[in-house]
Amino acid sequence: MSAQPYSVTINSTDKVIISYASGFIKMEDAKEIISQFKAAIQKVNTKEYALIVDGKDAKTVSTDVVPLMQEVLELYAGTPFKAKYMIELNAGIQANQVKRVGGENANELVPIGSVEEAIASFKQL
Repeated sequence: MSAQPYSVTINSTDKVIISYASGFIKMEDAKEIISQFKAAIQKVNTKEYALIVDGKDAKTVSTDVVPLMQEVLELYAGTPFKAKYMIELNAGIQANQVKRVGGENANELVPIGSVEEAIASFKQL
């Protein structure tokens, strides 16, 4: 998707915001994801959009990044999207970290197989 380990993109055609992360996310990366996400949600009416979180290629984060991961998940949960999806994670340890760190916020995201499946599902709403 991106040369950077993260991106937040707005797809106006399908009315989705895709938050993408891969590899090892460092503190600076996590701060930039938050910044990009906040900027993106200011540009659209999120109640008409779906959020797709694609972190299937991301690794677990170090303990110093955990508070920012919590903040990201709180932002995802607290933003009123029409639908929220999370691409199913490749590694069990990764999924466990998201559940542990995200708590109830992680439950806001419907697990789905791919970005394409999420877009198709959203179009049926």
